[in-house]
Amino acid sequence: MSQYSEEEQIETLKQLWNDYGNALLTVLLVAALGFAAWRLWQRHENQQALEAATRYQHVLMDAQAAQQAQGDQSKAANTLFQSDAQQLLTAMPDSAYAALTRLLLAQTAVSHADMIEADRQLTQLLEHHPAADLAAIARLRLAQVKLAEQQVPAALSVLDQVQGAAYAASVAELRGDAYVQMNRSDDARRAYTQARDLIHAAHQSPRPLLEMKMADLGVRPAPVDAGAVTQ
Repeated sequence: MSQYSEEEQIETLKQLWNDYGNALLTVLLVAALGFAAWRLWQRHENQQALEAATRYQHVLMDAQAAQQAQGDQSKAANTLFQSDAQQLLTAMPDSAYAALTRLLLAQTAVSHADMIEADRQLTQLLEHHPAADLAAIARLRLAQVKLAEQQVPAALSVLDQVQGAAYAASVAELRGDAYVQMNRSDDARRAYTQARDLIHAAHQSPRPLLEMKMADLGVRPAPVDAGAVTQ
């Protein structure tokens, strides 16, 4: 049994309320306001994410339409794509959607043989410090663009910065391409062979274009591995 009577407990509570009631109300008010602010922030973040996804979906659809359009429609479709892409980049320049948009812009530039614009978009993408996988993909594509621009040392420098075992075979293959441009056939053979070995070790399907490059340098094709699968 409690050593205090019910009346005494009530009086104690009254005294506590008189002593600390105002402070307790303040704490509860701050907590309530904090919770409300958190809910509003969460709702804002969700709204922002939805808006970003919607913007990118429009950009992606514009890019697809521009690729499929022909004649005068092609020019109009590309203008719309460029406009929507720039609006997204302005509204959310550091987002993952901005990085994906720059990849689309670079791809479109390459399709129009505009390597300078492709180079610019990929370089700006990397300046915004994207996620590791996006950065690796951007650097691989930038290296390809540099090779197309005959900027071999720059391409090799970009390849040195690609991180991730998943991209090692592509890095080795592009190194081989660079060495071919430099007339370093032995280095190219070694790079291509390394790329093929990495693909084989990862149980990926052979790359026909890589095999053709190796054949051009006199490298015999590897035995067919029935266990290889597409990654």
